Amino acid sequence: MRKNKISDLKWEKNYAAAKRYYEENGNLACKSNYVTPDGIKLGFWLSNIRAAASGSSRIILTDERKAQLNSIGMVWDKRSFTWEKRFSEAQSYYLEHKNLNVPSDFVTENGFHLGVWIGNIRKRYFRNELSADKIQRYESIGMVWLNRFDIKWLAFYEDAKAFYEEHGHLEIQSGYTTDEKSRLGRWIISQRNAYHEGKLDSERISLLNEIGMNWDKSNSRKN
Repeated sequence: MRKNKISDLKWEKNYAAAKRYYEENGNLACKSNYVTPDGIKLGFWLSNIRAAASGSSRIILTDERKAQLNSIGMVWDKRSFTWEKRFSEAQSYYLEHKNLNVPSDFVTENGFHLGVWIGNIRKRYFRNELSADKIQRYESIGMVWLNRFDIKWLAFYEDAKAFYEEHGHLEIQSGYTTDEKSRLGRWIISQRNAYHEGKLDSERISLLNEIGMNWDKSNSRKN
């Protein structure tokens, strides 16, 4: 049998496996080590196909073969496909909850760890690893780049700042609450405790110093 005939047969066999996978899963984004139940290394083959499209594989990829693959949803750029899929998950969460304050342990119904993903997106933002386009898209679905714990801390800090501007100190009784029912007294004590335990970062220490924080725990006032 001629070499090109063998090559054609291999193509047809792998393509048939890819088509079955697409019909069952709705995409061709399987893992690179995926093997079909009948032993075809489909993930490896698709990876080689993508390499062929960029000219870094020996596989001959004709226009006809490209069209065949496109007809069954070929993902030429798997990284972009994965990003879009995960963005879609974040968008669905936003539409339901009206925010992206996703708990770190939150998992979607289909098993995607969305909380971890959102946390990683925030980290990449602060490392300047996100493109302007991706930043804009996440902001369009309510992304707040600070996490929910930082947001909560800043809300208490604003209450503390308002108290300081009015009274000139932060010597607050432990049971003190603001008009909005914010437990500011307990929060001040927790900040002092965190400071002495080495659990308060330098930026927060600096912010509290600016509004007259007294770090001496003996100054904490009880009811």
